[in-house]
Amino acid sequence: MDNQITAESGTKKRDVLLPASIVIAGVLVAGSVIWAVGKNAEGPSLGAGINAPAGPDVASMSAVNESDHVRGSRDANVVMVEYSDFECPFCKRFHDTMKGVLTYYGNDVAWVYRQYPIEGLHTKAVRESEASECVASLGGNDAFWKFADRIFEVTPSNDGLDLSLLPDIAEYAGVARSAFTTCLEGGTHAGTVAASVAEVERLGISGTPYIVFISKKSVDAENFKFLAELNQQFALQYPGRPVPFVVDEESGRVGMSGAFPRDLIGQIIDALLKE
Repeated sequence: MDNQITAESGTKKRDVLLPASIVIAGVLVAGSVIWAVGKNAEGPSLGAGINAPAGPDVASMSAVNESDHVRGSRDANVVMVEYSDFECPFCKRFHDTMKGVLTYYGNDVAWVYRQYPIEGLHTKAVRESEASECVASLGGNDAFWKFADRIFEVTPSNDGLDLSLLPDIAEYAGVARSAFTTCLEGGTHAGTVAASVAEVERLGISGTPYIVFISKKSVDAENFKFLAELNQQFALQYPGRPVPFVVDEESGRVGMSGAFPRDLIGQIIDALLKE
């Protein structure tokens, strides 16, 4: 259910939102979501019921900085920070979704990739994350994204990638094989990946992909009633389970747990861009 974003009447602003029940049902049937912990948003208009557990503290996520892997303009009005795992099948699907979103919105949005290899599920993911950081340090931001695109293209997911292919993928991204091998075998970026995982644990995120949308302007909770409805629908279907969305007005951040389709991501972005 990775639906294509479409423009209505030549504008990105959508006046009619998808019915929440249809979105929830479609995503669940497609099996495209790992439900991680979602924060129970403040206030009655955003709550998902008394049984919804508290979760990620998106407001305290570290700010995007020069060391981050950024695709798109750093001056974008909306930045999407994704915590991802190279061996996660939902992340593989969602990677294409995010590329489509970036193409559609152009300079209005930027995409940040952060490491969250879940070693308990994917034993190869940590090494792949370290490999991507080696590529970034040796070849720069563009090389990182070329490596990331390629690894998601070729991996079958769920520990299906042959790790002996990593030097080939690094070369494909424009990095010298010998330098890459020295970096990876020496564990040069083991600490980089470990630090990213530590932040994920501090925030209370427990699944991938997890996306934090950051707006440069203040967030009006009224624009996110559709997310409240989605949370309520989910809470009704899965009482006691963490809900997928959090809206933090003060920090201008929206958290999203799962590989949702492009239409819904577009609604979130449109709400953040709304004048």
